[in-house]
Amino acid sequence: MRRCAGMIVLLVLVLAGGQSGAKSEEGYSAAGLYNLANSYARAGQPGMAVLNYERARLLAPAAE
Repeated sequence: MRRCAGMIVLLVLVLAGGQSGAKSEEGYSAAGLYNLANSYARAGQPGMAVLNYERARLLAPAAE
């Protein structure tokens, strides 16, 4: 059930066209990518989670 809820979150993000905050008008935001990574982690997709955590870290290295 928990995995199903995570998949629903990812589906909503995809259908919303990434309007979850991952991409702003200027480009991708670290906070949006971090939230996206959390969604992937909850959905049981650790590879995509790590990828997006790393992208967020590269955009905001001072937040480490």
